[in-house]
Amino acid sequence: MTVNEMISELSQRLEDANASEFPDTMKVDALNNAQNRLVDLLHGEYLTELEVKEEYQKGANTPKMVLGVLDFNSLANTVLHGAKGIKAIKVFNGKYMNRLDVADVKEFDSPMVDTDLSDPYYIAFGDKAELVPSTKQVHIPVDVYYIKAPTKMAVGGTCELNEGLHYLLTILAESYCWSNSEEFTRSQEAEKVALDQIKIMNSNVAVQGE
Repeated sequence: MTVNEMISELSQRLEDANASEFPDTMKVDALNNAQNRLVDLLHGEYLTELEVKEEYQKGANTPKMVLGVLDFNSLANTVLHGAKGIKAIKVFNGKYMNRLDVADVKEFDSPMVDTDLSDPYYIAFGDKAELVPSTKQVHIPVDVYYIKAPTKMAVGGTCELNEGLHYLLTILAESYCWSNSEEFTRSQEAEKVALDQIKIMNSNVAVQGE
């Protein structure tokens, strides 16, 4: 659905076809709030439309690690959930880096050894990734694979999420609208419908991964 189609669907759910109680601006705000919450709650398997492969561009000299550190804020898009949104990092024209858990850093780290870019390791936390061990190389060009935060929706625009998620978006948006009008019972009812469906979807992914 387009944003306008979602607004129309939301108007029907809110019994507000003339936008007399819930203006379209409020509905779009509710849709954006719903979108932010949905991407927070859903398993990444449902967010493939937000996956980005940002390859190193020689002219722009980005993305790159500076002294072994990649600042996610230097990427073209906001990374969803920071370090959790990073799917892979690859040395430009080289190998994919091995990702470490923070608990495993001591095993690989040493102030006496520089990173071997033929078999690199890194940790990701907060808004950055760091090579382990560190390196004295000033610039290391990389390709970065990540899930980006969704673009804010606007009247007349589109939604980046898979169309199969648009129904859930409108239900969550309905919950926000009812809450704004202090009809809390209806808000909770709509929210429960959405959260129950999200729980089922996430559990299906877990079962498939077993």
